[in-house]
Amino acid sequence: MTWSFSALLELLYGYKHSFYYDNNGKLIINPIKVDAYTKPSGNKVSSGFFFQSNAEHISAVVSSSTATLSKFNRIGKQCGFGDNRCMLIREGAYHDHDPNASVPRHLAT
Repeated sequence: MTWSFSALLELLYGYKHSFYYDNNGKLIINPIKVDAYTKPSGNKVSSGFFFQSNAEHISAVVSSSTATLSKFNRIGKQCGFGDNRCMLIREGAYHDHDPNASVPRHLAT
């Protein structure tokens, strides 16, 4: 589930991005076109879903990565199941609004 969001964006829009900082420390982002993915079987899956014919009537794609093993474990722990010596740590990340930021801000609770 960790990488499903970025993979979904590549599939829907047909781009991935690389970045670097120039000599002045400014963040430079380069779009990289992704035309298709090749499965181990050799079959190709086209990228850029929203740019394909007959996709003009699709207005949204709903995705959720919240039904994770971590969530399942947390619910069990809160209900009193499991070993009391087991400790769960919840970490996350959120958007950094600094226009020069290349990574999200870190959150730990």
